Amino acid sequence: MSDYTNAPGTKLLATRCAVCSRPLLDAVSVERGIGPDCWKRYGTHVDPTRPAQWEAVMAALDGIEAVADVNPTLTPRDAANKLVYRIAIEQDGFAVLMRAEAIRLLGFDRLAWRIIERASDIRVVEGTTDKNDPCLYVTAPYNELSYTSWRALGAYWRKGEKRWCITVTSIGGMAAKRKGLWDLLKRFYSGKLGFGEHGPFVVRSAVSVAA
Repeated sequence: MSDYTNAPGTKLLATRCAVCSRPLLDAVSVERGIGPDCWKRYGTHVDPTRPAQWEAVMAALDGIEAVADVNPTLTPRDAANKLVYRIAIEQDGFAVLMRAEAIRLLGFDRLAWRIIERASDIRVVEGTTDKNDPCLYVTAPYNELSYTSWRALGAYWRKGEKRWCITVTSIGGMAAKRKGLWDLLKRFYSGKLGFGEHGPFVVRSAVSVAA
């Protein structure tokens, strides 16, 4: 049986959910770009205490979305809906992550982070360990050859969370750990898409882009 979602005539329709990438099977879901389950879990939640950061939204979408399509004349909800629909059509790539970042800046954190989790290969988050020490949490694809390098960086694998924890034990050590992490990513994950505290990034073997 052929998959209708890959037919040429459907390329400009949202045939797969922007959040989970499963096929959309009803007209309402196709119009939204999100299936009914993901809509209930992620699509209706917005942080009421945080206004939309329109200047940052427009900067994130520069060169990706036409100003006429997404701009401050829209409500945050309407703007997010348009971005979700574009994500549902394109599914993956750097532009998808930039649109997810714009959705986050519009106030839809839960929706944005779920899309980011699906569409990115690597995620870097600054946090603290169980002992309240500063650290970097890194989610990255399994790479057997990289294990020794992770350990040399002071990282240990948190099995339950399926991510690395890079501990920082000295004053000023965070910058050194970030540089070490970026060197590791360039060596083993070149070409992968990531998301860090400064937004989406692409790991390039010769060009450094801070995570």
